[in-house]
Amino acid sequence: TSGGLLSKGHPLGCTGVAQLFEIREQLLERAGARQVKIKHGYGLQHNIGGMGLANSIVTILSRQP
Repeated sequence: TSGGLLSKGHPLGCTGVAQLFEIREQLLERAGARQVKIKHGYGLQHNIGGMGLANSIVTILSRQP
């Protein structure tokens, strides 16, 4: 809902952080006009890439303590 990583210039090394920040804002219901309905209280981020290596990371965030 934020326009994606291309709208941010796809900065190397920061794309995963930008995705996590957007998920955090959504889960805390602080995304303003970008806010989506939160159904189950979880957000999932999947990022792949790396310099000459195939790296993959999956992060799951929750509203639950």
